[in-house]
Amino acid sequence: MSSAPDEVAVWVLGRVVQKNGETEREKGSYTRTLLAVQWQDGDWKLTGPATMRAMKATEGKPKPEIVAPGDAEYNAAGWTAIREAS
Repeated sequence: MSSAPDEVAVWVLGRVVQKNGETEREKGSYTRTLLAVQWQDGDWKLTGPATMRAMKATEGKPKPEIVAPGDAEYNAAGWTAIREAS
């Protein structure tokens, strides 16, 4: 989404799952969240100022469509799966 040498903002797609009891079926839905981090003291940290800049930068712009991983539209919607290196 946006980046600078000391700041990065991204949309993150997540799945929320709820189960009302041990024998009940799980119910899940996807969410998208805007995250912004700054490089501070040798590490990436979530910060309020970075988040505010990211929110301002995305104001009035379309958000990425929520599409489940594995669906044909996933990559077309702009999502990239993060995979563990082998």
